[in-house]
Amino acid sequence: MITAVATIAPYLVKLPGRTGWYFQRKVPADLVTSIGKQLWRWKAGNTPQEARKAVVEALAHTDEIIGLHRGELTPELTRSLEQQVKPVS
Repeated sequence: MITAVATIAPYLVKLPGRTGWYFQRKVPADLVTSIGKQLWRWKAGNTPQEARKAVVEALAHTDEIIGLHRGELTPELTRSLEQQVKPVS
């Protein structure tokens, strides 16, 4: 089992023997069986700045998965929300 050696923000860890920063979030206990894992973890960026920017998208992605598995969010609603939200330039 790999353990985190450093954190720079909630959900961001540096793993021993690996470069960069990793997004890490526990899967809610009631969804472990349906999602099929206990933990989400993937590389968020090579630098702390890149990783901090990636956290927002990673949280939105995992929140969407949670909503879908709990029946609170449908793919149609997700598409509708994406169309309504316009990126800030």
